Amino acid sequence: MAETTHSGQGKEELCLVARKRLTLDGVIDILTFDTGYALVSTTLGILTVEGEDLRLEKSDVSSGCLVLTGRVDALVYSEERPSKKKGLFGRHA
Repeated sequence: MAETTHSGQGKEELCLVARKRLTLDGVIDILTFDTGYALVSTTLGILTVEGEDLRLEKSDVSSGCLVLTGRVDALVYSEERPSKKKGLFGRHA
């Protein structure tokens, strides 16, 4: 089980069992979900989950918990999407 902490943003745990069950703590919001793709906002950034026959077994955003089942092919973290570009060339003023 991978366990990560990010300063000031709490604890995030990700557990993938046999590529068939993904348990994730630290969920802020589920941005997109279908049977082949999920985009999840977490305390450590945006998590993209790709796979087949993905199903939401448990989704409790208030407690930050998400459980997906199905075949998981890829997990990719990226930074938060910028809300608005400000200043010259998108830099914050």
